[in-house]
Amino acid sequence: MRRPPAAAPLPSAPPSLPPSAFALPWRQLALPPSPLNSCSTHPTRAMAPRSLHARRSGRGLGLVLSLLTVLALLSAARGQLVDDFTTTSGTTNKLGLWRGSDDGNLVYSKGQVVVPSNGYFVEVVSPDGKCAVLGGKALQFEFQAPKGTVVRVKSEAFASCNPPNDSQLTEQYVTFVAPTADVAVANVPLAAWNQLDAAKINDFVWEGPVTLRGVSLMSATATTASVGAKSSTAVSSATSTVPQSTSTRTTSASSATSTRTTSTSTRTTSTRTTSAATSTSTRTTSSSTSTRTSTTSSAATSGGAAPTPLFPAPADWNPVGGKPTPSYVTDEFGMYQSCGWPGMFAATYDDGPHPEYTAKILAAAKAAGYRLTFFWIGENVRDNPSVAQSVINAGHHVASHTWSHPSLITLNEDQIIAELDQTEAVIRPYIGGKRPRFMRPPYGDMNAAVMNIIKTKYNYRVVYWSLDSNDWQDTQTVNGITSYYTSEMVNAPASKNSHIALNHDIQLKATQVVASFFKLIRDKGFTQVPMYVCHNDVAYQN
Repeated sequence: MRRPPAAAPLPSAPPSLPPSAFALPWRQLALPPSPLNSCSTHPTRAMAPRSLHARRSGRGLGLVLSLLTVLALLSAARGQLVDDFTTTSGTTNKLGLWRGSDDGNLVYSKGQVVVPSNGYFVEVVSPDGKCAVLGGKALQFEFQAPKGTVVRVKSEAFASCNPPNDSQLTEQYVTFVAPTADVAVANVPLAAWNQLDAAKINDFVWEGPVTLRGVSLMSATATTASVGAKSSTAVSSATSTVPQSTSTRTTSASSATSTRTTSTSTRTTSTRTTSAATSTSTRTTSSSTSTRTSTTSSAATSGGAAPTPLFPAPADWNPVGGKPTPSYVTDEFGMYQSCGWPGMFAATYDDGPHPEYTAKILAAAKAAGYRLTFFWIGENVRDNPSVAQSVINAGHHVASHTWSHPSLITLNEDQIIAELDQTEAVIRPYIGGKRPRFMRPPYGDMNAAVMNIIKTKYNYRVVYWSLDSNDWQDTQTVNGITSYYTSEMVNAPASKNSHIALNHDIQLKATQVVASFFKLIRDKGFTQVPMYVCHNDVAYQN
């Protein structure tokens, strides 16, 4: 198979994929010719009608033709088998092409292959120099993983197959969340990898932890990916469409470079009125610039009923075991500025709840199938109890933002404790008597002394941000917010980055931009997550 030279610099892999997955040794293998074409079924299935005809020849031509028709329809419904793992050894799939991994940790047993955390598994669907003709096709696979596990599938394609062009390789991901602990069926139309030329696909890569039980190529009947529990019917049974994220990366075989100027910030004490009705403020916020050699894609979206959220509500959430080691960006005081894994996007809302605007954020989140984190001001919770309850009823996550929004670095220890204790007291009845696990300091103001109080007395995860909408500024516009987010998601894409975004549900502009903002998150290949998923931590603490 085609492969970049071993000595060529390669892009660093995200935490969930080992670096070797970007330089797979199977690209050097001399593979046998592929029986794959766009319409045929597997050769062993093609023999079935002839055998059946021989056994039933005495029953009349009409019966034979009927049976042949039924069998043809069943064969078409089942699609073209890539792998059913009935062979527990060897490196060849049902297409006669390579399958496997070079990490040595795959576990084959009859009917499945277990891919461990930090591992990956590859199914080649076209031999070297001849990309598969998959127009109008869909990838179907059966898999098993703990409920809530994020399952990522990568499609790899060469920039050209006639003649082959080894210098450019396009990689795109589709991300699912396991809907059940039992076997599930995923169906990914090639259109879901929407910037990918379907005629140039060479292989598919699954990232662990996941157990695969079957891989087939089907006729596409939809344009969006879906996943659902396995049933007795074929691919069409997987009709529970969920929000999925896609991301694209084009890499050069000879070089792959990435540079970024990290953010610099000056945080100053600010004066701001944070009542639910009005909000004015002045502050100096972080600024960042970044350049990346990367492209991003727009994920396919579906209309109709609101999608089911990808992640459990806070009360039902348990941190997922077996995840790769997280990689966080923090500031000098230890405040978090990122999620732990690339592709995650945590849109957060500060200063609420608001008697009018919070409901509009909730409506947009429901339409998008998103769960959010709201950093609440204690006195606004006290003043708007019904709105606070609606946030909880909608399955969102809440965290502390102090009682009255002071700059904590201007207070003494007793005053800091009073701010945080009062806020906990008003929030706890809404979260089953537990305490917040996450906290954001007003204005992002922090120093070592304040951080020491917060960590030792409250055990909070203290959250800053990587993106700031500045929706509180009089000079900021709705178009300005959209342009800002678009630019940042392009410059720091989902393939290698995660983001925590600062917004305010007491600001009218936040409600005016929210629908397009939520769509943009998905279109740029990110998966919206609440903070407890962003950090794979408990939502609340005892």
